[in-house]
Amino acid sequence: MEKADLELVKQAAAFLKQELTGNAPKKSSDKAFAVRVHNFGTFKIKVAAARKARNPKTGESTTVPERIVVKFSASKTWLAEIQ
Repeated sequence: MEKADLELVKQAAAFLKQELTGNAPKKSSDKAFAVRVHNFGTFKIKVAAARKARNPKTGESTTVPERIVVKFSASKTWLAEIQ
């Protein structure tokens, strides 16, 4: 994959996240929201559950709130073209 292709995927994911978060799931129990681009891939918007995290420098525990995440799965056609 070339750097330009990677930038295109990042820009598309950022755009979809901005445009589609109004339709995204509001709670972890809701279904995931997906957008499929034919011969390119699927962008899925999910809610990452809240979790506990630890600061490695200080050892302090904290809670990370739930957030919306965009995941990309490339289509078999697009993967075959870039390899």
